Amino acid sequence: MIYEERLITLGLMRLDRRRVRSNLLEVKIINGYYDITLDTFLNLMMQEEEDIAKSYSREEANWI
Repeated sequence: MIYEERLITLGLMRLDRRRVRSNLLEVKIINGYYDITLDTFLNLMMQEEEDIAKSYSREEANWI
């Protein structure tokens, strides 16, 4: 299955568009357009990165 077909099947946007969307949300949060403090936002981002790193570690362990 090609990339575009997998995106449609999973209901996802292309990676480049997801990155642009993410960047726009970050700018809006940092500039105060949403009711969330910068500290809370940064903590959420750090937690997400930690979760992603843990999931990759588990996936790599399953490959061995």
